Parts: sequence; structure tokens; C-alpha cells
Amino acid sequence: EIHILDPNAKSASAATERKNIHFNKWCFVSSFSGEGQTFNTDSHTDKHKTFQDTVAMLSHTNHIIDVMAVDCNGCEWKAYNDWFHSRVRINQILVEVHRS
Repeated sequence: EIHILDPNAKSASAATERKNIHFNKWCFVSSFSGEGQTFNTDSHTDKHKTFQDTVAMLSHTNHIIDVMAVDCNGCEWKAYNDWFHSRVRINQILVEVHRS
């Protein structure tokens, strides 16, 4: 099962869906609001969801993610903390890092 998170994604074809590749029209935003690590409740929009919300929406709670590849043009610095504070186990994370 492959999930691609891209707020600008075009709809997937039926052939792609049959191959278990799913396009989701949002990207990650941090659930924390700065150095104090308090929960950020103002960050949720249709195009931005926390990693925890994404796990819940995709019904992946308590699942294992074998490989998570992230290329989010800057969100990696804001959202990485969430990857380790969620109800999912990630075996391998591949991140393309961007300056911010």
C-alpha cells in the first residue's frame, strides 16, 4: 500500500488505485507550536494535516510503516517530531532535506 501526500496532486487513475497507490491532497504540518512543544490546534486545514491526523484518517493506527519517504520542501524541519510521537511504528524514514 502506497500513499502519496501532495496538496496539488491530480486524481489517481483507476489503474493506479488497483495497484494500491493512493493520492491524498494534503501535506504534513507540525502538531507542536514551537520550542515549548505545546499542541498546535490552529494548523489544520484541508491541505495541511498533522502526521497523527494522517495516521488516523488512513486507519493506520498501530500499524507498521516499512518505508516512509518524505519530500515536503521544508515541512520536514517542522513535522519530524511528530513521526516519533504517533501510534504507528516506522521501520525506515527517507527524508529529502531542504533549507528553511
